[in-house]
Amino acid sequence: FIMTPGGWQIDQNDEVKALAVMGLSFGVLEATTGLVSAFPAGNTVFVVLIVIRGIAGGTSTPLHPGASRVVSRWMLLPEQPLANGMVTAAAVLGLSSTFYLFGWLMDKFDWPAAFAIAGGATLLVISGWMFYARERPELAAPSGSETRPSDDSGVAARASEHSELSTDVE
Repeated sequence: FIMTPGGWQIDQNDEVKALAVMGLSFGVLEATTGLVSAFPAGNTVFVVLIVIRGIAGGTSTPLHPGASRVVSRWMLLPEQPLANGMVTAAAVLGLSSTFYLFGWLMDKFDWPAAFAIAGGATLLVISGWMFYARERPELAAPSGSETRPSDDSGVAARASEHSELSTDVE
């Protein structure tokens, strides 16, 4: 049920803003996790870690539906399968490398600094996303190329274009 607010955020604010808020929130919460080491050892640390990481998990709910919406709005229909595959592959690569990269950071800098570094890296990546991404995908289309529609009617138009192309092949 926690995914529902993420979907509402995408519907109300659009996917670009939802992904920006998600990335900024997650980056700050990730870096904040390292500050837990300032608390006295014991149950307090455990409870604070659970609360911070739970909120961080909740803020990341727009990630997959937002990425799907970006692909459907920014990519032409024939490009969408590859783009969706790249999103999925990036998720798998990120998850599979986390243990090694974050483990190395913890070995090198200790766990509080590792969380601060990872949070900073997340904030850098989302800053790049916010700089590049536009609310209107046609602004991102290269000059001289076909523009990408910014509303759902464009999705239907592209689908009909694709179906016309596929019916011509015998």
